[in-house]
Amino acid sequence: MAATDAHGTVAHPDTGTEVPFDALTGERRAIALAENVTTGTDERLKRQENHIQTSIQQSNSTGKGGWKDWCVKMPNSG
Repeated sequence: MAATDAHGTVAHPDTGTEVPFDALTGERRAIALAENVTTGTDERLKRQENHIQTSIQQSNSTGKGGWKDWCVKMPNSG
């Protein structure tokens, strides 16, 4: 479901068509808001997870190591 756009429209909970938020009844408004929050939260969590995985892959591929390698010298590492 698409988030509320700049013109205040949301997908109608029953039909999925874009309608003005003000045209929905109180119960339908609550459903539309809950779906938007749930969808937005899920999308944000997926973006964060992808960012973390990308960062891990990049740090492993650069050979530079992480912050620990800069701050803590391991025994016999010079």
